[in-house]
Amino acid sequence: MSLERLREIVEQNKENKEIQDYIKGLNPITPDGVSAYLESEGGKKLLQPKLDSTVTKAIETWKANNLSKHVEEEIGKRFPGETEEQKKIRELTQQFETLKQEKTRESLTNIAIKEMTAKGLPIELADYLIANDEDTTKANLTKLEQVWQTAIAAAVESKFKDNGRDPHKSKEGYQGVNPWKKETYNLTMQAKLLKEDPTLAQSLKAQSK
Repeated sequence: MSLERLREIVEQNKENKEIQDYIKGLNPITPDGVSAYLESEGGKKLLQPKLDSTVTKAIETWKANNLSKHVEEEIGKRFPGETEEQKKIRELTQQFETLKQEKTRESLTNIAIKEMTAKGLPIELADYLIANDEDTTKANLTKLEQVWQTAIAAAVESKFKDNGRDPHKSKEGYQGVNPWKKETYNLTMQAKLLKEDPTLAQSLKAQSK
């Protein structure tokens, strides 16, 4: 007998108690049977989403009902005997420190962006250079500038070499100052020369060493 034929018989006799009892007896629902099914791959796939949802809901409920209490208990341990007035002062102090840090970072970010724009550095990197104070932030800017200039010079030199030209060959007739020399160091002029005459720029840079 085919499976399809068996289904037809079951459907035709779904009101027949004797047949239905017989079918149930083929696969009785028992605690062991349920346990075995839940441990199978099919059972796990059915049960896991429900468990995840239940656990997540339980955690959220616990946090809503207990987290504030635990935070207060921990604060009480760190600040024993704290009066209500002292608590308010501490909270205001913390808020002030947070606001101060935000203002400091905003100020340092503006400084960094201003200097990076002037030096032709990518301002997208500003967030990575901001430190806890202005001196460290500027030191980070200087490091980036050095790395950036070295990378540009290497790229220009590589391009000229690929074209069969010597980037260190001096351009005849140049009477201007060398912006790479210590006494005439000028970032703006460096950028201009690198853009307008890379060959001359590389030559002047080599001469300054």
